[in-house]
Amino acid sequence: MLLGLLSMALVFVSDAPALGAGRYRVASARLSGAVRAADGPALSSDQARAAPPTTPVAPTTVPPPPVQPGSDPTPATSTGGSQPLRPAVLGTDFADPSIVWGGDQWYAFATNAAGHNVQVSASPDLNSWTVPSEAVPTLPGWAFPGYTWAPTVAPIGLHWVMYVSMARLFSGQCIDRLVATAPGGPYAPVAGGPLVCSETGGSGSIDPFPFVAPDGTPYLYWKADGVGTLFGAALTPDGLAFAGPPVRVLAATAGWQHGVIENPSMTSGEGAFWLVYSGASWMTANYAMGFARCDAPLGPCSDVTTSGPWIAGDDNAVGPGGGSLFAGPDFRLRLAYHAWSGGPGYRDGAQRVLHVEPIDIGPDGPALSDQLPVGALEAATREPGGVAVTGWALDPDTPLPVSVGVFVDGQLFTGGPAAADRPDIGATHAFADNAHGYTFDIAPSDGSHHVCVTATDDIGTRSALLSCTDVSVSSLPFGALDRVTRLGGGGLQATGWAIDPATAAPIAADLYVDGSYAGRVTAGDDRADVAAAWPAFGAAHGFSVTLTLPAAGDAHIVCAYAAVEDDQPAPRLGCVNL
Repeated sequence: MLLGLLSMALVFVSDAPALGAGRYRVASARLSGAVRAADGPALSSDQARAAPPTTPVAPTTVPPPPVQPGSDPTPATSTGGSQPLRPAVLGTDFADPSIVWGGDQWYAFATNAAGHNVQVSASPDLNSWTVPSEAVPTLPGWAFPGYTWAPTVAPIGLHWVMYVSMARLFSGQCIDRLVATAPGGPYAPVAGGPLVCSETGGSGSIDPFPFVAPDGTPYLYWKADGVGTLFGAALTPDGLAFAGPPVRVLAATAGWQHGVIENPSMTSGEGAFWLVYSGASWMTANYAMGFARCDAPLGPCSDVTTSGPWIAGDDNAVGPGGGSLFAGPDFRLRLAYHAWSGGPGYRDGAQRVLHVEPIDIGPDGPALSDQLPVGALEAATREPGGVAVTGWALDPDTPLPVSVGVFVDGQLFTGGPAAADRPDIGATHAFADNAHGYTFDIAPSDGSHHVCVTATDDIGTRSALLSCTDVSVSSLPFGALDRVTRLGGGGLQATGWAIDPATAAPIAADLYVDGSYAGRVTAGDDRADVAAAWPAFGAAHGFSVTLTLPAAGDAHIVCAYAAVEDDQPAPRLGCVNL
């Protein structure tokens, strides 16, 4: 019996037979004369209840009409122009950021603010961040407090190494290295004084960035402050000293840089090395980022973005810069950077807040990435009043819920965020939490319909068609007359079930024996098999009733009909021959 119920559960998504027998309308005018008014409810020509046939028949199944699918929705695409930058993920002053995967979560570091020498914040998903705390409780003795800039962290050798710019007590800028046993710190100075100061010119060295090349060699890159030049040098295996002399890798030559180039960050891919940098004044909306192509970790390097910046500001990010490339357990490259919120400039109460962008490396260098959402329409199942469309959707670029649209016959019917808890999806997607499920209720008219689900990406420029299914909808009550058993003394026991698609409440069923009205019963008994096949309606839809045979004889037919409003034809639930 349960297999029969489950087969009927597919009535919305296939041409499978309906659950039970005889789910079809019977024209009332055609059969009104077959029902004896004295035995049943009062009837008129337009209110007659459907009567059983006068000759015994086996229960039959009437398939739904053929599906006439509508057209699939056309996924939205970008209308052109540059890709918009994603909104900030941390709304406090968090300048010159860098991010590293610590084995259990992400750690972000930033320039001194809020009373901290070096800020550190943690996140499980690059979106939800803890309140920044102190990463360097004690500065080196030579450093002047309040001028601790652009920290970066990497696991090198047997420890975590932080490289950070600090002002000297008397003059100039230096880069030093500090160490910790855990990625979040605390970081402590090492003996021997700063790593590099004014040896490469200008007023000193700032904006360090460590990079471990594919061959395992660590390198450090930085800016010679005041001279518009970027330098690099190989490090010893423990990352605490230079293994070779500094090498000039790039200078400010493009007009949009206005003589300023800083914040170097290196990566590799597509047979080359790519040096990302910031240009122009950090205090203005002109601050932006460019990149150069390098033949080796220390060059020679050639600026690719001479005619204009690679990443410039927009409404979501004013004056983007201070960029730092990073990757994690999913091996996906990303860029942490700051931009002005409410700015530019601190004088007007603005602050530099944290942004994160996924990055792709192609033959032409780094590019902002925008992957299409993925997901599925898993089921379209009957529920009281309509159909429940369920599934999941996520955007690989963000852990936040994406927007889903449900289309019926090519027209948008409903939509909203895919934010329901789905632990199974979170467990199988490394860059996803559990909030990626959806359920939408639709109530299309009776007939066959083509249902599709789309998902829009996190920056709102493109959408993906996840999947489609065909559904067949009917507002008629349905059910089955499961069995009829003879009892002693000329009685019968009739058992079955009935559901009205409009409600989860029990409805009534009318019974006929040999074409004569035999009584009405409320289909309110618990039926676990019915609940399993139609979970949205619950179990209270069964009936079992004792009937009396109207006449002697061996051959009889018993039929059950769902009781409906008097102006509606009565759907037949089924007939059983004795």
